[in-house]
Amino acid sequence: MRTTRKIYLLFFVSALTVMVVIAVANTSNVKKWWFKLPGSENKVADSKQPDPAQVAMMNELMAWLKPFDSTNTSYYLNGSLTAIDRTDSAHAMNDVAYTVCKNGEQFYLRIGLTETVNSENNYLFVDHAIKKMLISKAKKAFQAPGLPVNELYEYINSEGFTFSKESSNNRYSTITLLNPNHISCKELTVQYDSVVKHVKKIFIRQAEVTDPMNVDKEKWITLAVKDWNDDPEAGKYLGLHKFVQKKNDEWRAAPGFIDYELINQ
Repeated sequence: MRTTRKIYLLFFVSALTVMVVIAVANTSNVKKWWFKLPGSENKVADSKQPDPAQVAMMNELMAWLKPFDSTNTSYYLNGSLTAIDRTDSAHAMNDVAYTVCKNGEQFYLRIGLTETVNSENNYLFVDHAIKKMLISKAKKAFQAPGLPVNELYEYINSEGFTFSKESSNNRYSTITLLNPNHISCKELTVQYDSVVKHVKKIFIRQAEVTDPMNVDKEKWITLAVKDWNDDPEAGKYLGLHKFVQKKNDEWRAAPGFIDYELINQ
């Protein structure tokens, strides 16, 4: 169970960081990165005229990330996730399977050997490594507001971040948001395919806040996107019958999972 908790800690660190620009903006640490807090020493530059090239790259980056925004209630993403904590390589996730299917508050999530289904009425978590399943009532998903695009440039500029862009083969382009001296997030890089019109890779480099200039304590998160669908077959992923079935008002493991321990909350 320690390994499982470690994986989920790594995932939520990555998810909450990515999802500020991608989906979720509901933790104090993440909010500190994007927004000025009362009493903060970070000052916006005095009426400095925005750099048009930097503004253009920011707007382009936000446009490519818009499908991941929390306001997008239905999508399917299949890819792989790598999460490396350089202080704890034993629990790194290297190119593990990562699948998300979202339909409003209902969702399916696969990370490596774990699967989660939050259907209309029930929540199911399956850990294939230890052969355990947990079922409970459906969880209410927090729906954060959309990307605060109009507020971002001045704050990014005041924090010392700069945008850069590289293109190759008239198809693949990469936009990077970078500040190697930042105490929290040092880099966000997004690669997209202009032919299929989808993001292909997201990379985040986070600092260890207690020792932010130590590169050996950084956390690196990479999400590689293989498939994306704006109109997924949600029923294919949100059903529970593959894992559990209800008999005589009692949940039981489905035939293919009879050797799994089922915990009913």
